[in-house]
Amino acid sequence: LLLLEVGGLINKIEGKWKCTIPILDKEQTTSLRNISKEIAKSMYSKTKNDFVSLVHTIKDMGFENNALSLVFSYLLDGRMWTKLVLFDDINNHAGWSGCYWVLYEPRKDLKFGTNGFGDMNLILTYLNSEVSPSSKTMDDSADEISKYGKINNPQLISKLIPYGLTNKNGNILFPVIKKQQDSFHQIIDKLVNSISSELKDNCGNIATQYEINDENTAMVILYHEVMWYLMDNLIQDKVLNIPAVFKDEENNKKRLNEVVFFIEGGLMQ
Repeated sequence: LLLLEVGGLINKIEGKWKCTIPILDKEQTTSLRNISKEIAKSMYSKTKNDFVSLVHTIKDMGFENNALSLVFSYLLDGRMWTKLVLFDDINNHAGWSGCYWVLYEPRKDLKFGTNGFGDMNLILTYLNSEVSPSSKTMDDSADEISKYGKINNPQLISKLIPYGLTNKNGNILFPVIKKQQDSFHQIIDKLVNSISSELKDNCGNIATQYEINDENTAMVILYHEVMWYLMDNLIQDKVLNIPAVFKDEENNKKRLNEVVFFIEGGLMQ
């Protein structure tokens, strides 16, 4: 109880402990997801052409198989947060920042996640976060790439080769996103502005409807559902294809490089 209180998840009122985080019951969860699905549908109808252009641009960069990872983790679960709200903008507690919330049941469809290593510059998109090398290996790799643009440490190279992340010379086999103005970043910026504008138009209603005290928290809850429905639309229309490693982790382990990328300056630059 003490740890939960210090962490900001509960507080004591008139001798009773009470959760401070939003908890949505079955009916509310279903309602939120229905609303999120409609918002995503509206967004998608307005932005599909830009998503298609982005995927073509990624293909022209030589990373066609990395399209899903870059669209999700770089755009939807990365750059979008810098436009919407950062963790520190919501709440700072002992040992963590951001927000928790509880929904009635997990989402049944695909729900991708993003892990950042080093200074949030080596990025992994995942369905199962256990599919990659250890966090230490990934953190060490991020540091090597930051310093040298490749992996010099022979022990690291031997750990990364089975995942298709480097060759025997330590050259990395996944995208490096540099700070520059090019067609990739121009389309990203256009999509960020379009998606954030529509999301913010709907956010105030969500806070009121589900009795969420803080509008930033409401935005985080809503956007998590919306971004996964956007991904559903992109996959259903075959704008994006599911990476091989998501279909069969063991047999396609060597293709982990298709869901990894490095960002100069870090994901939240």
